[in-house]
Amino acid sequence: MSAESVTAREAVSILLERVNDPVLRGRIADAMDTGKVVKEELSSRRRTKRIEKPSRRVALSELEALQEAVRVFRAAFLEIPAICTSIDTEIKKQKVREQRGKSADLPLTAEVEVQGEGQITRNGPETIPIKPVSPEQLGEMHRLIDRLQSLLNEVSG
Repeated sequence: MSAESVTAREAVSILLERVNDPVLRGRIADAMDTGKVVKEELSSRRRTKRIEKPSRRVALSELEALQEAVRVFRAAFLEIPAICTSIDTEIKKQKVREQRGKSADLPLTAEVEVQGEGQITRNGPETIPIKPVSPEQLGEMHRLIDRLQSLLNEVSG
């Protein structure tokens, strides 16, 4: 199957099938299922008055669902690990003080857990432990996600 012959709907299906982590798959599905809020205006016969209908939530198009999946990937594989790595680096710079105010070279570690917001359904655990990653790994993930985003930009026009 070539890249040109895959529709957006098929790409969403392939993407969800290939994500091995059930928690990440659930978060992608939740993000896509949430949809988007649409505000509509009705024009009255008078030009000076517009009637605003209450906003409503509608399903994402397949292309919008793919873009939402890329946003979830960017957060899960780039932004959150970068924050975690920064926290870990700063914690390791700190020294533990003993009771009498003396400095000791005891190793400090940090545990970072992330809790998702705005989910309609709860797939998987409430929090996800995140481990620091090397700058090389972050750079590679940045390159891959940017490439995925540029492919989506080409498709969407």
